[in-house]
Amino acid sequence: MTSGAMTIAAQADKLIRVAVTQERQMTLEWERVRSFDKDVANMFLNMVKEHKKAKVVRVDLKEKAKPRPPALNTVELMRVASSGLGMGPHHAMTIAERLYTQGYISYPRTETTHYPENFDLKGALRIQDNHSAGSHCARYFERRNPNDPRRVTMQVITLPLLLCGVLTKSQLDHDSWRLYEYITKHFIGTLMPDCIYMSTTIIITIASENFTISGKAVD
Repeated sequence: MTSGAMTIAAQADKLIRVAVTQERQMTLEWERVRSFDKDVANMFLNMVKEHKKAKVVRVDLKEKAKPRPPALNTVELMRVASSGLGMGPHHAMTIAERLYTQGYISYPRTETTHYPENFDLKGALRIQDNHSAGSHCARYFERRNPNDPRRVTMQVITLPLLLCGVLTKSQLDHDSWRLYEYITKHFIGTLMPDCIYMSTTIIITIASENFTISGKAVD
């Protein structure tokens, strides 16, 4: 299938990147990935630049699943705080311990990623009712039961990290709110079904060179 509306621009410095425009601009990945010889890369570049159309040769669709997260422990909290929230581990733990002593989250130093058999999941969810980050999810679970992540055969000494009390954004400083909000959303995520999504990969040829573009869409 050839699209006359598809135009091609390319540039290379050992790596060829192609941008195609068809309603919106998309960047294609070169099948060869990279050439470490500049002359060879320029040869392929010039081949591609001579063409103004691309041909879609195959579309691959595959259903995939991303599992819900396990319950939150200290290691994962510190990892997310550093990589996702831009907080150092010491700063993040100081905030977590302060929230714990004030009664808003469970004990932050925990290794477990499982809820105990007798843990009151629905009771923990009811805490979300007045929380801006979680109230809509709490209402969602009123219409259907949460997926039960409790482990019957495992002895759990300490709880994973979760919300114990409700705060508003105005009651916390910026970093404290972000950490508190993350703990809330992570807990809700542990009760959700796995995320099912469709992965689409389009294989395109330009001047006998293969390029691909991939995307994901949630069902």
